Amino acid sequence: EGMLMLSRNRLQIGGYLVVILLAELALSGCSKSHEELVGKAESGDTAAAYWLGRAHERDARGQVPSLLFNTATVDAREKPLHASYVELVRSPSFEGDLTEAVRWYQVSAEGGNTRAMVRLSVCLETGRGVAENDAEAIEWLERAEEAGSARATAHLGVYSLESRGGRPYDPAHAFQLLSQAA
Repeated sequence: EGMLMLSRNRLQIGGYLVVILLAELALSGCSKSHEELVGKAESGDTAAAYWLGRAHERDARGQVPSLLFNTATVDAREKPLHASYVELVRSPSFEGDLTEAVRWYQVSAEGGNTRAMVRLSVCLETGRGVAENDAEAIEWLERAEEAGSARATAHLGVYSLESRGGRPYDPAHAFQLLSQAA
């Protein structure tokens, strides 16, 4: 459970006294959001496992949370999970871990979540939180594409265009995949 702490700072700028009011959510131990996401993910909720993976990945990469929370693209059924994710990443007590991100992406991907399949493939290709494995990265992208993921199709198109992931350079196939993804 969190506690809202307010502090007032004074700053002198060019003869003007500026009063700055700072609010910080101070959380001790595991936050309610973390416990909620973990509980749902461990119960087989693939969306919760995906958002937990995202939280670990974003925090471990040091991304600025306020710039990353576009709720317009979040499915209405996942808005509560997304809200928990936002709260978790903004929590000063939460520390992301790329190995944990990969673990939760794996759980979610194995449950059929195509977004997790794509994120897992990116981790496998780049070696973030897991040993690099281009063949496995491609397998996850192909599974996501077969399940209807336009994002996976686009990734496969880029791989064909840039000869990545062990794919041969094939601009015609890349064009076909990228057109299909659009």
